[in-house]
Amino acid sequence: MRTNLRRWRRRAALAAVVAVLAPLIAAPAAAGPDDSGTIAGADRTRQALARVAEVLRRPGATADSEMALGLGSGLAVGAGHTCAIVLYAHLWCWGANDRAQLGVGGVTAAPGPVRTSATGRLRDKVFLGVAAGREHTCAVAFDPGGFGAYCWGGNDDGQIGDGGTARRTRPVEVAADVVAVAAGDAHTCALSLELTVSCWGANDVGQLGVGVTGASDPTPQEVPGLTDVVALSANENNTCALRSDGGAWCWGSDTHGQLGNGGGASGTAVPTPTAVTTAGIAGGFMQISVGRRHVCALQTSARLSGRAYCWGEDGAGQLGNGTAAPDRSRPGPVAGDRGYVSVSAGGDATCATTATGQGYCWGANPDGQLGTGNPAGHAAPALVDLGGVEVPAPVRLLFGVRRSMVTQIVLGAAHGCAADVVSAVYCTGRNDTGQLGDGTTTDAAALRAVPLGPGPVTGVRARAGDGTLAVRWAAPADPGAAPVEEYVAVASAGTSPSALEDARSCASARTLTCTVDGLRNGRRYTVFVLAAGPGGVSYSMFGQGTPEGGGGGGGLPITGPGASLVAGVLLVLAGAALRLGARRPIRTGPPGAP
Repeated sequence: MRTNLRRWRRRAALAAVVAVLAPLIAAPAAAGPDDSGTIAGADRTRQALARVAEVLRRPGATADSEMALGLGSGLAVGAGHTCAIVLYAHLWCWGANDRAQLGVGGVTAAPGPVRTSATGRLRDKVFLGVAAGREHTCAVAFDPGGFGAYCWGGNDDGQIGDGGTARRTRPVEVAADVVAVAAGDAHTCALSLELTVSCWGANDVGQLGVGVTGASDPTPQEVPGLTDVVALSANENNTCALRSDGGAWCWGSDTHGQLGNGGGASGTAVPTPTAVTTAGIAGGFMQISVGRRHVCALQTSARLSGRAYCWGEDGAGQLGNGTAAPDRSRPGPVAGDRGYVSVSAGGDATCATTATGQGYCWGANPDGQLGTGNPAGHAAPALVDLGGVEVPAPVRLLFGVRRSMVTQIVLGAAHGCAADVVSAVYCTGRNDTGQLGDGTTTDAAALRAVPLGPGPVTGVRARAGDGTLAVRWAAPADPGAAPVEEYVAVASAGTSPSALEDARSCASARTLTCTVDGLRNGRRYTVFVLAAGPGGVSYSMFGQGTPEGGGGGGGLPITGPGASLVAGVLLVLAGAALRLGARRPIRTGPPGAP
């Protein structure tokens, strides 16, 4: 079986695991003496998820994989607005809203994040992805009723897909059994559970792929003959799809050779999927992204870190081959012979991230959208300035992070956004409509934090008892975009697999204290507190305590926790995300309770 098919099925399986297990994790206790105690509900389920998390931390795991456990932020960047999925359970948008592209019921711009999923059709959903067009937005979400695609915003060409052309100020469901969406300027395409593609909206240059050009179509139409598709991307007037064998297929405008079939820029509309030339590219592609008039893709790799290839327009150096060379009608390698784990083509530029968390961008940069610290363009990959990406010290220890890292960069026409290892979001570039999300309309040439998640928990102290630690803390000075909904205190005695089994937690939704029990007297525990809310998660510094053997303290451990505790942290966050999404309390009880 081809590598990228395994990769896609792995993602789908992880998403399905979360979907199936969410009710178990979020269910309240069937019976218990009280609502205190350790977070031990559905203990076997949690151990299974911990094993999944452990696998994801091994070499070759991707940021997309972490998103399947509720940690990542799916990002979408439109012409003047931005959206982000936080903790898999909340969708936030900001920026331009003149066509209701934020989906909150009005048309007032928002220079700071507003929660699109707070009310209406997206409330209490679990999100798989989000896509932003020029003036519309779509998301894929699921609940016990199944998967669905939801769209909102401008609809002049039927790009919402609800059968009409009226603007939609709130999300409406437009297709069922959908696992991914892609949005162009005025058209939308969706990937079904059956691995087929359907498109709707503008079709003047064949961007729907249905074999004809002409009038827009406001209802989803299946792209004929295109099957076994595992990834999808769209922009301006083009759409591209990846199949499980690594082959790429594109359709729509071919003004600059962006179809990649080697025939040269035809300057005509191509309304039927056309195979991209992959001769000499072993294994084909495992990821693809469409820009305004160019396309970039990552070569299939067993380690999920592949070389980047680009084709199409190159007037601004967006193909990354070292010069603003003539357009290219077939894939060519990006300069540097570097492996990437993600790639995003947007406007006349491209960005990609490496397995070590570095970002590289190339192409046009007049608005500072590449985040390199100045507005100079680059015809070859240039390192993104991560000076504004602040990774908390506890995260550096927990995750073994030695410096600032990003897991994803997404580009629009004139701005770009990135997510770091703890799902914090940063944006750079043009900000005339507030699309950077920092509450201002001032442009930036380097990544600037979007105030989504809460600030750090402070003042952690642990008071010893008989087999317990009573943990107290101070609330974050900055709650972020939404109030903290739950705190989780974790006590761990070490970093080995057996220590993870002995780790215990407690949770509190209203007070700044809870008691971790089930601990061993005389053993010294490291204690930290997570603050979780719709905007994200923050970490405290470490405290220490020894049940029946001494009080707490504020010292840091000499070394950071190993992979097993990291898996536990991933698990706690995943559970918190699912509980917050379901709006139900976590099940509590003694360790090993059924």
